[in-house]
Amino acid sequence: MKSRHQWLALMMGLLLCGCGRGPRQPWFGYAEGKDIFVSPTKPGWLASVNVQRGEFVKKGQVLFTLDDAALLAARDQTEIALKVARQQLSSLRTEIASARAQTGGGTGLQLGQLMKQEKAAEANLTATQFQLSRRRVVAPTSGKVEDIYFRVGQFVPATTPVMSVLPAKNVFVRFFVPQAEFSNVRLGERVRVRCDGCSRPITARITFIARQQQIPPPMALLAASRQRLVFQLEARARDGMPLSPGQSVDVTPAR
Repeated sequence: MKSRHQWLALMMGLLLCGCGRGPRQPWFGYAEGKDIFVSPTKPGWLASVNVQRGEFVKKGQVLFTLDDAALLAARDQTEIALKVARQQLSSLRTEIASARAQTGGGTGLQLGQLMKQEKAAEANLTATQFQLSRRRVVAPTSGKVEDIYFRVGQFVPATTPVMSVLPAKNVFVRFFVPQAEFSNVRLGERVRVRCDGCSRPITARITFIARQQQIPPPMALLAASRQRLVFQLEARARDGMPLSPGQSVDVTPAR
């Protein structure tokens, strides 16, 4: 009889122990992304859009161009003025050399003026070429084109975004930890992120912890993880995450 009671006590202890070590419910979260907005420094008419939504672009790739007819005309005029000034300067230098430095009649003053005109024309040409280069807007970083806000033929004000690009490193997860488990998380702690379709878990580190608790958002009110109050956290991976913004994920501690 005694051995039977001991056996029952041992089984109850094992059951209680097993309950205490049951698998922790994953924290609900979703992928989030911070877009980079690409805009021109000067206003103009949108002449071409060289990419499409959803396309992956590389840093330095031309995304769009603005109409440059006025700048091209200004460049052509400056190049003509520079050519004329150089021809006059060359002729005057030849004349001075043939006279063996006996300029006479204010030729020296004329030479100085032509040299100034040449330098001014060169400066104008450099500035115009720089402005022309700014009409071709390139990708500041590699990433996926998330949206395009203008169409060809529309006027784009200066510093107004024409499109948005999402770099891989700007994708992170935002997840929610119940207040009962909040004391167990630390800034910089590693977590594992899982999603439907992911071949393997993604290792990330907690980079943000909200200072105040909040009511769970509707998407986090699942039957298995319903809590009265939760804390919002964020985790990032050094090389970014192959996730789409809005995609739901499960987060668990990596320890």
